[in-house]
Amino acid sequence: MSYAFNIQDSRARGCQRLFSVTVVMMDKIFLLNSWPFLVKHIQLVIDYLKMKSSAVYADETARCPQRSHRIQMSSTPTSCGFPHQRGCGGKPTRSLTELTADTQVFERLHRAFTWMLKAGGDRLTEKLLEGPVTEGCVVDLTRLEGCSGIALTLLDHVIML
Repeated sequence: MSYAFNIQDSRARGCQRLFSVTVVMMDKIFLLNSWPFLVKHIQLVIDYLKMKSSAVYADETARCPQRSHRIQMSSTPTSCGFPHQRGCGGKPTRSLTELTADTQVFERLHRAFTWMLKAGGDRLTEKLLEGPVTEGCVVDLTRLEGCSGIALTLLDHVIML
């Protein structure tokens, strides 16, 4: 599953750069059950990146307004003799380090995603039942929950895990 977002970049076409956080798991049911948890925490990381990049964007546009910068770039010949065009002597796209002005952005992302994997794995656990379900097990669950409908739903949930 993928969560796409954009970050402001004063030098990019359309003044934004598109990024995506992709989560891949072997167990698709576990991924679907974890998705609300993952989205909540991925959004915090994205908000951090957007906040940092917005500050850099505001600083760059204050120092060099976009319109005059682009007019100047389009009229300046490049090393291949033609006006600036995409792919002809242009600079490569900027990294997150440049877009956020944070030299430790990749370390921060690594820590955040590592924590998400650990916390996400800890919140859902699989329970294995040994042997067939007996009537005593259902009666014990009924007594704990106080309602046979809830107990049977709980039992179905435990068996499905």
